[in-house]
Amino acid sequence: MNRPLSLAVVTLALVLGLLPTLAAQDQAKLRVLYVTGQNNHDWTFTSKHWREVLEKTGRFEVTTTEQPAEFLARENLAPFDLFFLDYNGARWGEAAEKRFQDAVAAGKGVFFLHAADNAFPGWRGYEQMSCLCFREKSGHGSFHAFDVQVVDRNHVITRDLPHLRAHPDELYHRLQPIPGAQFRVLLTAESSGESGGSGNEEPMALIGRFGKGRIFHTTLGHVWPGQEDQRASVLDPQLQLLVARGAEWAASGDCSIDCTSFGLEPFTTHGRHPRSPWVLRCVLDGRARMIVIGLDEMMNVAWDATHCEPYEIWGGGLKLQGAVFDAVHGPQPQIQGLPFFRNEVIASSPVVVGGEGRRYRFLGYRFDEDGRIVLRYRPGDLPDALIEETLEHGGPGAAILIRTFTISGLPEGRKVSVSALGARHRYDLGNETRRLVESFPIEKGVQP
Repeated sequence: MNRPLSLAVVTLALVLGLLPTLAAQDQAKLRVLYVTGQNNHDWTFTSKHWREVLEKTGRFEVTTTEQPAEFLARENLAPFDLFFLDYNGARWGEAAEKRFQDAVAAGKGVFFLHAADNAFPGWRGYEQMSCLCFREKSGHGSFHAFDVQVVDRNHVITRDLPHLRAHPDELYHRLQPIPGAQFRVLLTAESSGESGGSGNEEPMALIGRFGKGRIFHTTLGHVWPGQEDQRASVLDPQLQLLVARGAEWAASGDCSIDCTSFGLEPFTTHGRHPRSPWVLRCVLDGRARMIVIGLDEMMNVAWDATHCEPYEIWGGGLKLQGAVFDAVHGPQPQIQGLPFFRNEVIASSPVVVGGEGRRYRFLGYRFDEDGRIVLRYRPGDLPDALIEETLEHGGPGAAILIRTFTISGLPEGRKVSVSALGARHRYDLGNETRRLVESFPIEKGVQP
């Protein structure tokens, strides 16, 4: 999965000159307070670097403070839209900390960069802003190149964000979640055992809420003092794009910064699979007879072939693991990303192994002339009846599943019952075509 670090560094050096200023002069600039001055990392380099990156986008006006205890305690914080935290050092004192926390709760954005999540053990407000903190059980492996995957595209930051390929960095693992923190993971990476990591998928970027304040937190961006080769981490235009977009969203609630401004192509699902949507039959959550359907990068459906209903719906991807996929016995495929819906009726029912007593008989699936997935099944006691259920995603940025039922072959007067997923309601349908639109909230406590 990882390419040699030397190749990644050379590539980064060649791309460095591809950072033009955005044509965003018609937008009011977002005011950023860059908070630094102490860090176990090379803050003297990173503070200048990130200020330049942000200002070149044309969206930001950056003020840097190397004395945050004094600045936050005394200066007017009202003009700032965002606090950019590149700090890991001494506490700021009661006055500064209260003014900072109150400002965030009232609506100021916060950006956590790498070791900022190491700071201030015991300051519960700060820890809740960070959402995940580097604490006693946390760690990291060696500095190396690794891929970072976008697992949630239902957000303005990530909707066309490319995956980060061979990004050179330090990969934090086992960050500790803070009770009461509201957050949602957007990007993850595999912390490989070979690099000294946990062997698990670890969060690389997340969004959160603290009061009315928006939070963006990335664990990436490691630069150790005196090790100039590690500057490749923050010189990577892939990370620069992520940081700029995360900062813009945390400051404004929107995201206008274009991928091409950093010399990168926007992500597209076109050509990623030989067929879109794609279909896989597997075990999921220990349940057999699951039909997993990747409608697109923003929505997947696990359809239960025993009950002939959707079991789980989520935005993100599927981690393929187990004997069939990686020759390791024990693990099973699992969802990655943001869950939208889980059918608790199916989840609480026993797994049916045999065929007797099933309400519906699954007949397989097909693709129609428009490339849509069509699931085929019939009522167990009606051999001539046929139910065809077509699944579609409602569109980018929304968790909407469109289910179209075409029913034929029912005896006169006979109907079949179809469940509405988001509510306790069922529809009795005859020989007809019926379109149901299922909409699911995507915030999970965090505004998109």
